Amino acid sequence: MLDLINLYKKLNELTGKEEEIITSEDYDELIEVLEEKRKVIEEIDGLDMEEYIKDSDAPGKTYQELKGLITSIKELEDGNIARINEGFGEVKEKMQELYKGQQSKKGYQKAGNFREAKFIDKKL
Repeated sequence: MLDLINLYKKLNELTGKEEEIITSEDYDELIEVLEEKRKVIEEIDGLDMEEYIKDSDAPGKTYQELKGLITSIKELEDGNIARINEGFGEVKEKMQELYKGQQSKKGYQKAGNFREAKFIDKKL
């Protein structure tokens, strides 16, 4: 039987690694880590947690350890989601600035569709 605690430890480790990658903005590596996490989660989903706890030598200790790992993973995930949303906010602001720049450029183009500059020379 696969060791559920070790799988959760691996998931916790990968989630911590994900945090570092998001901070460094290395999105290619992030995709690889997310794929690894998906595989670990699939293994976890294939196991019966209740049965695992009952079959362990110290069910109370096993339950507390799993609970601690799950809490840690959730906190890391919440932080990762916040960092990603912050990054999306920054990209959105940059896109809005770009759009404003394009709009102002179009405004100048519409102001005068002159093909060439003309000077009027008046002598006083």
